[in-house]
Amino acid sequence: MWFCSATIRRLEELASLLGPKIVTFLSQNDKAKVPIGLTAANKQAPLLMHVEYRVILPDHDWVIAGKHKLTSSVYAGIDIKENGMGKIEAVSYSGPTYIAMCSGKHCSSTVLSHGLDFERLLSIPEFEVIMKDTSGNVKPVGITIVDGGPDENPRYQKVIDVSIHHFIQNHLDALFMATNAPGRSAFNRVE
Repeated sequence: MWFCSATIRRLEELASLLGPKIVTFLSQNDKAKVPIGLTAANKQAPLLMHVEYRVILPDHDWVIAGKHKLTSSVYAGIDIKENGMGKIEAVSYSGPTYIAMCSGKHCSSTVLSHGLDFERLLSIPEFEVIMKDTSGNVKPVGITIVDGGPDENPRYQKVIDVSIHHFIQNHLDALFMATNAPGRSAFNRVE
């Protein structure tokens, strides 16, 4: 479901009230598409990629297909300041960032790929402060703000199913997933 900005502010207030020892606050977006094979005045820079399948493309200098793009899923861990006591200012715009890339031709951004990305975040050292408590367990309250795509929006059943899986697997006490109202996704922190 989508929320008005006032409801998302309430989630930010809740995060600041509970504090950084209890809450994991993430911002997620996957709107960026990076074209591969597009020329810019016949000048191209090298592109370093690691793929687990062989990609064969003809030698060319024109656009070969719309699906020859890298799709990024960006996850920002949001720092919550200590002793915020319900102040929105305690929820910052800084924290670690993780960018997952997939080929638009060979795979796509789906609910399951976002679920795997979440699992990957749990193992990244930079995200440990954001996602785990001092004993190494996942923090009991999770808040994620997403954009409105069907692979992220919490009104779709597959997204709800993956969220339930994370809730049970990580022994969470509460899990909030919200998206901004249509036309307001620019206010997502990761933007």
